[in-house]
Amino acid sequence: MIKKQKIIKTILFLVDFALMFVALYLALFLRGRGLIFDYKYFAVNFIFLYILWMPFIYALDFYEINYFQKSSPYRLSIFAILAVFLGIGYFYLRPSLIFTPKTILILNIVIYIIIFYIWRKL
Repeated sequence: MIKKQKIIKTILFLVDFALMFVALYLALFLRGRGLIFDYKYFAVNFIFLYILWMPFIYALDFYEINYFQKSSPYRLSIFAILAVFLGIGYFYLRPSLIFTPKTILILNIVIYIIIFYIWRKL
């Protein structure tokens, strides 16, 4: 039973990480930057941000299998606020980056939360 739960949690983790890139692609598409070259450039820079997001998703108990209940919208809004601040800190405090993706960051977070919520409800 415990091994099955670990496998389910691992699958949830991997799908969540993949959904972050789906949300990034959709955000770039909505902003008119859907070119493959731009996507690769953004993906390389966003991957570090996604790695920073994952512990917060875990800390908000989204990997407890039977815990995605009524408090989920509240916890998703907490995650959204944390994700915005982490994104601002990551992109604006690194002077070596050529771009500061304000709109793409916000779109990415909003799209990810919508996809994440639908995925977990299914």
